[in-house]
Amino acid sequence: MNRQATPYLKSSEHFHLLGLVLGLLLIMACGSGEKGGDQKAGPPPPAVLVTPVQQKTVPIYAEYVARTVARETVEIRARVEGFLEKVYFKEGSQIKAGQLLFLIDQRPYKAALQDARGRLAQAQAALVSFSVFK
Repeated sequence: MNRQATPYLKSSEHFHLLGLVLGLLLIMACGSGEKGGDQKAGPPPPAVLVTPVQQKTVPIYAEYVARTVARETVEIRARVEGFLEKVYFKEGSQIKAGQLLFLIDQRPYKAALQDARGRLAQAQAALVSFSVFK
């Protein structure tokens, strides 16, 4: 008679047995550490700075990286020639109608005024002398 040898365990039973053995080894490995107060302490917790919250009103502002264009722009043209001595506004700031914007060097205009006054005085003197001779 020919008899074939039958394996003691079937292949699915091999996997179950292997899983059971691995599970027991894992449980033993996790439980092998010493328990108690002899364990080394880890580093102390870090120091944390705590500040009380203060309630106050803060301005709302936003900073953007971009180029903006004003809704309204005004071109400023000088009606007289001269050198600027002072600027009374900051570029981009709000200004009002009639507000002083620039101070132009006044020396040439004062000199021209004095010259005109001198010529006026001469003309008035000439007028008086002409009317005397009449």
